[in-house]
Order: sequence, then C-alpha cells, then structure tokens
Amino acid sequence: MKNLYLFLLVFVCSITNAQQFNPTNGPTSGMETSKFVFVEGDLMFTGYGYHLLRSDNGGENWHVVTANFADNEILPTSMIRKGDYIFLTSWLGDRVYRSNDNGDTWEVISTGLPSKMVSSSKPNRIEVSGENLIMSSQNFSAISTDMGLSWQAIDAITEWMTDGVNQLESGLYMSSQGNQSPFPHHFIYKSLDNGATWEQLPSVPSIPSPGIAMQQGTSAFAELNGYLYSSCAPLNGHGLQRTNDNGATWENVGAAYAFNTGKCVRNYDGILYFTDMSGAYKSADEGASWEEFLNADYDFPCANAGYITRHDGKIWISTQKGPISYNEATAEVSEPVIRNGSLASMKAGNGVILGLEFGKLYASVNNGTNWVNVTDNIGDGNDVKSFSVDGNNWYAVADAVVD
Repeated sequence: MKNLYLFLLVFVCSITNAQQFNPTNGPTSGMETSKFVFVEGDLMFTGYGYHLLRSDNGGENWHVVTANFADNEILPTSMIRKGDYIFLTSWLGDRVYRSNDNGDTWEVISTGLPSKMVSSSKPNRIEVSGENLIMSSQNFSAISTDMGLSWQAIDAITEWMTDGVNQLESGLYMSSQGNQSPFPHHFIYKSLDNGATWEQLPSVPSIPSPGIAMQQGTSAFAELNGYLYSSCAPLNGHGLQRTNDNGATWENVGAAYAFNTGKCVRNYDGILYFTDMSGAYKSADEGASWEEFLNADYDFPCANAGYITRHDGKIWISTQKGPISYNEATAEVSEPVIRNGSLASMKAGNGVILGLEFGKLYASVNNGTNWVNVTDNIGDGNDVKSFSVDGNNWYAVADAVVD
C-alpha cells in the first residue's frame, strides 16, 4: 500500500510563513527541501523530499519521476554527469543510480558501498575527478574507477563523516568531520591525483568548532586569484574562510556580515556566490563586500538548502521551496517551484488537490480549505491505480498533473 500511494505524483511541503498558504487541517511534510539543482539546457532535475523532480522546459514546469525507480523512496541528494551517464545519489547509502538516456530510465550500481542509510541533513555527494567518481557521505567516503560499477573506501580519510567534495583547478578537495569532544573537529583533505592519494590540510584553531568544513553537505570549495575559499560549519560568524598558503593560515571572509553555517561557495567569472543560513550573496571584489540577492523569505534556514549551480546566464540555488534562479543580467528572481502550499498546485481530475504527509494521502475538493485523509481509499476502482475522496468517486492517477 505504501509504495502505491507514494507512486502518486503528489505531495505537499511545509510552508509556515503567514503570507503563504497554510491549511488548517491538511497535510504538511516537515522540513523538506531541495538538495541540489542539475541543469543541462532545458533538462533539469532537483531532489525534493523523497522525490526526484524533472523539468523539460528549463524549470517552467516540473513533474515527479520517483516512480521510475524500483525503490520509490529515494530522497535524492546530488547529481552529476560523466560522459553519457548521469549519476544520482540518495539517502540510501548502499546504492548509486545512473542513467544513459538523460534520466528516462535508471539502474542501481552499488558494489562495494556499505549498507547504511545516511542522514537527510548530511546527504551523499558525488563528484567527477578525471576518470574517477568520488563520493562523500555521512558514514564513508569512496572512489570508483569504473564508471560507478564498483566502489572502494578512501582509507586515508578516517573521520566518521565526509560532508563536501569539489574538483577545482588546483586539486580535488573533501571536507570531513570527526566526533571529538567538546566540539566536532573539521578537516580538509586535498588530492592531486583524482582521489588516489590524499593529504590533510591544517585546520583553523581560532574557530570554536575547529577547522574548515561544510556542515550540511553541499559543495564547499571555490578558487579565485590564488585563494581557496571554503564554506564553514560554525554558527559564530565564521561561515566563509579562505587561505592562500595551502591551509597554513586562514582568513575570515565577510566578517562584517557575520555569515553563519555556510552552505555553498562558487566562483563564476570572478564573481563569488555564497549561501548560508540566511540567504544568498555575491561579491565582485574577492569577498571584501557582498550583495544579498536572495534572502530568508525563500526559506534558506533549512538543512541542505543553498546548493549553487550556473547555466545560460542564470544562477540556480536550491531552497526549501525548490530551485530558484537569479538572472545575472537582469537580477530577476524566478518564482519558486513550491508555492501555495503544494508542488505548484498538484491537481488530479476535477480539481482535486492531493497531498502526502509521512505515508498518509490527503485530498481536498475545495482548493485546500479542508482536507480528507484518503489513505484507506486507494484501490483499483475503474483503473489500475486510482484514488477516491469519498470511496465512491474514483480518479485515475494518470490524471494527476502539475499545472
């Protein structure tokens, strides 16, 4: 039964802001958030909650494709292309998915990965380095030299959690976190041979949670004019640091802005883009001054939000309301994917709105004013897969669309 209603292409996200739609007795889905944005022309993917969302028109419309997976509950966490394949990681630590038809079909590749689920707040991340694939995770770090068919643990990195990995011009970087008391200790590792061997960079003693790292598992490193920039975990105004001597000394960037819990940092054509718990910022002077272009109104204060990527003149950022774009030329910010309390108003037949909350299916026939738990009213009806609001009138799952 659970897999059946998870197959339904609908769910409702939690939006508590007073200006937003907030059903009085309907479903919410807790702290769901978009963990990544993948863009190739008009083809886009993002993870949201347990679902993989796809757009074929540059983000104008989205639909859920989680039902294409045998697992159904995959909680997508990162995606990257290498050659003809797209690779996808999830909270299921013992598997990686790959597709050679632009995401139409997926296969599971998992040999050598431990059978561990990972925290949704510190998800798996995947990166391409030369001919290799590198994965960081809450419970392990691993390398694949055969397009993901098999994986080997990275023994040089011994901390209990790795939480960010980036291939830059100067090398491959991975952040890790130990469980030392009283504060977790953070470390940076660097590889010059695509992950075959690693060296540990010095940590930063001046930060109460020592070291440089990415607390919530998004990409952590960028380079600009000889500096290595890293987003940081401490909640004390040290959210972005940089070094120009291979980690021997570190400098707090943007101290006047008191950045907290850095999420992601990128360099695009000499412009630094950075996200933290409160918003998204850009700097044209190596981090000396910053302009905020996306703030907490877009629900940044949520684990995993803030992943940054760029395509065709737009900066895409993952937020609790799904991916949002920032036009570099016009400064225009796109409408969020998640709005009005649901995924762009998920509808099914005759205006029935569906919502999914922790394994229970709800339906509304009056535009979300009232909700009915229809978990037990799922069956064949007149179609192979249908649902009913009252047990009498049935709606085909095929009618469920995103408007």
